[in-house]
Amino acid sequence: MSRSKKLFVNIYILLVGLFAIIALLTGTFLLWSLNGDSTGVFILAVLIFSIVCSWGLFYAALFIPRNDFVLFPFVYILSNLGFIILPSIYAIFTRDFESVSIWSSVELWTIGILMQSLFLFFWLLGYFVIGPKFYQFYAARTLLYNEKMSINAQWLILICLWIIGSLSFFRAFKQGLLFYGALDKMTSEGLPLGGSYLIGFLSSFFLPSSIVLIFFRKENTNLWSRSILAYAGLFSLLAYMLISVLVHAQRIVFIETCTMLLGGVALTRGKFRMSKVATILMLAFVVTILFTGPFSEYRQGIFGTYGISPPLFKLASDMSGFVGSYSMIENLRALLVRMDLAQNAGILFDYANKHGFAGFTPYKGVVASWVPRIIWENKPFPGSYDGSIATHPAFLLGSMQSGAVGGYHTMTKPSSGAMYLHFGWIGIIIGGLIVGIIWRLIINNFTRNQNVVGMLIVIILLKEIIVPQDSLDTALLFVMKYLIPMLFLNRMLRLKTKM
Repeated sequence: MSRSKKLFVNIYILLVGLFAIIALLTGTFLLWSLNGDSTGVFILAVLIFSIVCSWGLFYAALFIPRNDFVLFPFVYILSNLGFIILPSIYAIFTRDFESVSIWSSVELWTIGILMQSLFLFFWLLGYFVIGPKFYQFYAARTLLYNEKMSINAQWLILICLWIIGSLSFFRAFKQGLLFYGALDKMTSEGLPLGGSYLIGFLSSFFLPSSIVLIFFRKENTNLWSRSILAYAGLFSLLAYMLISVLVHAQRIVFIETCTMLLGGVALTRGKFRMSKVATILMLAFVVTILFTGPFSEYRQGIFGTYGISPPLFKLASDMSGFVGSYSMIENLRALLVRMDLAQNAGILFDYANKHGFAGFTPYKGVVASWVPRIIWENKPFPGSYDGSIATHPAFLLGSMQSGAVGGYHTMTKPSSGAMYLHFGWIGIIIGGLIVGIIWRLIINNFTRNQNVVGMLIVIILLKEIIVPQDSLDTALLFVMKYLIPMLFLNRMLRLKTKM
């Protein structure tokens, strides 16, 4: 069987399973509706969302060329499926809505699912239909880049960003900035944030550059040098995972790392097998479930640590005390509680209806993102309802749930909820379209040339969509923080290599 046929068979099996879930939900909806059960409306919302995801997977499987980096829409749709479907299915068949939706009512949860369905539908429309037309007929190819850079310049960019990212990452570790809740505590205590955010931005290149070091291959490069750099990237990747697990204790680190590694494989080989992708992501998800309970307990002990960096062996000893103390069911329930994408969208829907829409205020911080906080300490925070960090959706949700800023930093800032908070239902529609178009233009421009800048941008973007919280302000902030500086660096080095 050819590889294309194997890929089609794998996707067909995935779609059959998804349609089986839709059929099961339909039957359950009809059964409960006939019995007068109000939960039928919730099931109908989940059914609508499942149909939208099915259409997206079906379209990607049949109509997206393999050289268009089909991994990207697959990861995004599967991420939406995981965050919406898994907690919903658990709640429907256990009838235990309260333990999964602690902070939100079933009614708001239902509204959140419908909001995310609408955003995802128009996101897919922008990515699959409108985005390619922009790429073909607009000046996108000249706005970005389609010119090759010398091999030496590419290696120079990669190694410099890897060194800067690694030094910043370990500096952040030594200062305690990587600890879960550290920035929240600094904010609530009024500590200076300027240098901390700069270090955080620079350290964000550590993992992507390490992965590119592993997979980056160019002709006319010394074999020994290439091998040494690949092993250096692998060692950096392992160091990142160890420190992130012990210091930040976020379960998403396993899925995040595996997805970015798959991105490196897909970029260098130009293709991937859906069965291998599904297997790797499933293993990462199982590991995430196993560590959910221990991570939650362990994280409470290190929450808000700042300025202190205990030895790694002590952190490992503390972590080992929690492993094995939870059953698989308890771990699963604890994970589903944190997969609160739709619930949070409903909460933001309720907040916007009570306090009004934010309008363009959240975008002031995006425009001011290039101004260092060392110069402008009180500049608006990107995405914030009124410019302060306390009303940024992630912190706003946390304060609404715990009663204190930084007391509980929720896992998800839903894109649909953020767009409704900005402009209402029209914000969800327009925001989904524009974000889908932006991502498609980036993917089309940066995956067709084996350029190190393109690989870094795409892998960083993969990290951004693992949790589906890509509202319009987030997408524009990505363009301001990563895309424009990397394009400028690409252009400058390309010009120098021509001289």
